[in-house]
Amino acid sequence: MKEGQIMPVNVFKRIVVYGAEMSGVCAAIRIAEILGNQCSVTIINPTVSNKLGGLATAGGLNAWDRGKYVLRDINGAYQYDEVVDPNHEKPLKGKLDYGGTFKYILELFNHQYGVFDAEHFKVSYKIDNSINTCDLNNLGNDPDLGAFLNAWADSLNITVLHKMDIWHVDYSTNPYSERKTVSKIYLKSIYRDEESGCIKWGRQTKVVEGDYFIDSSDDGKLTSLLTKVTVGRFDWPAARLDDVEKTDTETYVARQQAATLYFKLNNIAFDDEDTATIDGSGEQNYKKPERPLMQYNYTHFNDDYIIKTYNMGRNGNGLSKNEWWTNTLLLFKVDGRAHYRDLITRFYPGKMISDTINRDEAWKKGKRIIKRCAFINALRDFVNLGSNAEIVRQNNKVVVADSLYLRETVHLPVSDSSIANGTESTNYAMAPDETMYSGYKAPCAGYDGEGDKNLYDHRIGVAKYSPDIHPYLVENYLVQKVGSCEPQGNSHAVMRPDYFKDDGHPSGYDPLPFNENPVYVPYEVLIANKVQNLLVAGNASCICSFSWGEMRVLPNLILIGDAAGIILSYCIKYNLDFDDIEDYIDEGVTSQDPSIHEAMMDVSVLNGNITSVRPVYLEKPIDRTST
Repeated sequence: MKEGQIMPVNVFKRIVVYGAEMSGVCAAIRIAEILGNQCSVTIINPTVSNKLGGLATAGGLNAWDRGKYVLRDINGAYQYDEVVDPNHEKPLKGKLDYGGTFKYILELFNHQYGVFDAEHFKVSYKIDNSINTCDLNNLGNDPDLGAFLNAWADSLNITVLHKMDIWHVDYSTNPYSERKTVSKIYLKSIYRDEESGCIKWGRQTKVVEGDYFIDSSDDGKLTSLLTKVTVGRFDWPAARLDDVEKTDTETYVARQQAATLYFKLNNIAFDDEDTATIDGSGEQNYKKPERPLMQYNYTHFNDDYIIKTYNMGRNGNGLSKNEWWTNTLLLFKVDGRAHYRDLITRFYPGKMISDTINRDEAWKKGKRIIKRCAFINALRDFVNLGSNAEIVRQNNKVVVADSLYLRETVHLPVSDSSIANGTESTNYAMAPDETMYSGYKAPCAGYDGEGDKNLYDHRIGVAKYSPDIHPYLVENYLVQKVGSCEPQGNSHAVMRPDYFKDDGHPSGYDPLPFNENPVYVPYEVLIANKVQNLLVAGNASCICSFSWGEMRVLPNLILIGDAAGIILSYCIKYNLDFDDIEDYIDEGVTSQDPSIHEAMMDVSVLNGNITSVRPVYLEKPIDRTST
């Protein structure tokens, strides 16, 4: 198919986004902006919150987890081979600029989610002027992120179905290619039963028909119903897994990263009025076995939960300014796929590791822990929290997030016939070496690979964080001693000594530093090869478990959502299949449609330009005018 053969078509399509996470909301917004009245867009929100945003709203997440550095010279230009460190060993630090939808949201909410200044919003916010139809006065004096996202979706005529989840899916299967095409999703309402604490099915039902679907859910439920996925770290080398996680040709189940239930604190000792977030990783009391913190963890070492070093974010301005959403409780052995309500459906996992619990049980367990006196007494041992810190309560009940923070659930492989332990480097669109050594040119302090070079041609943007793989078991994080416990030197090195040393640096390539380079994100992370009309822009994307440790943060997921929305819009506008668009990732967008070209240029996390990241391995400077 030649580039010159594609022509715009005027067809109406129905797009359904399953999951109200930030990636799905951004995908829906991009589609509605680009296609306008050429489409209808529906978002299904399978949480018990009436706000869009998922983890960022219902989950209580307290910070954006922005990447910090990219290699730049003193004039702000991205650097190339001739100006980087001669040995390609240590990136130079500089300012990280953001683009895409995240850029605009960040300008409003900065590093906290609580509120934004409506007057500033009116001046600074511009994406195709679409938000001009949104009456900010209706959002109240201190609108939060969820209210903002709801209003934005409403201004674009996006239909949002809150508190509903999948009951059944209709699809057909091509007998030759064996690829599925989804046609309908049957929904039922959900609600949290106050007495049991579980989320149950309600009585309301709805059928949603669609031509294209996007799965942005935190559990990958829609994807899992249509094609095979791997669970947790199943793709790790077998030598790094427990016996219960070894290759199983039917279920592909392994442990998932520890979950967290966010809660609110107030009356903390930290009193800097201008600080929106606090990182407690340097708190010395946490490192002392004799202190109350470690005594608490020692007591509960075998109960599959611990207190970790905290991070906190202010809840907002005004009366809520002194309330902090807090991330410090780790819940282990949680299967994020499993919902209590699905026990009566075929969606409940057919196999779970025997010592794991479902997400409703984990939410209830977390809430029970948080309201106990022993928990707050241990937290008060943190210097920045102090002896007066309290758990926030409303109507005598502790305030916790509506949803768990699930750091990992499932991963979509490239080929369902190649699923096995040890396939992290061969069966996913993003592999460990590509994120761990992105931007490095061989030979580099003993490393002889190519980093993320092979992802460049199909890039849909660049992502940035670090390989932040949270522990899977308590013993990955703490060492049990006689009468107490203490933190591991480096939990990454405990879990993956093939990639990390005790100081956190990559293993085997001394003195290669901890990689601060961004990584190219390829188009293929979105593709479910066995489903004709589905893009996967969320926890289930085609990214190996190791690389997911870097990709799982919100700025990177928003990038994936932006790209999914733009690519789907491009396919609809030019009547292309997802297979066809691979030929047009670079050239076609630029020459065929300026509006979509501009959107693709804007989708990148870095500098609003998909190609403006510095790759040291390119033989010639990047053409900044291409996509």
